[in-house]
Amino acid sequence: MLQPLLNEDDLQKFFEVYDIRPDDLQEASLGYGGVDADDNETLKQLRVIQYRFSTLRRMVLCSLLSLPATGRKVDAVRWKTAVKEMERLSILMDQSAQNLNKLLDEEERKFLTDQATFPLAF
Repeated sequence: MLQPLLNEDDLQKFFEVYDIRPDDLQEASLGYGGVDADDNETLKQLRVIQYRFSTLRRMVLCSLLSLPATGRKVDAVRWKTAVKEMERLSILMDQSAQNLNKLLDEEERKFLTDQATFPLAF
């Protein structure tokens, strides 16, 4: 959505500053994709997903930094689009956080139920 509004030279410079390489961009674009379904809950897979989303956050930052800002009226259109995109991302992040909290609550309840059923003997 923001791509046509960005200064491409500035974007590449910010990618360099924030250490984002082309292969990082390809990896980050996979999101949850490419994660082995059988291995979905391992620490390694969580780290891979965390790294991808960290890269995406840095990409968003670089995109915002590379938006031209001259103080003219044309800037209002660019930044209005950027604000709408950030609001959309904020809603997605909120939904993801709620889903994660729900999953963690379910896991905690399951763990507590298992503990009550099979208490540890010392």
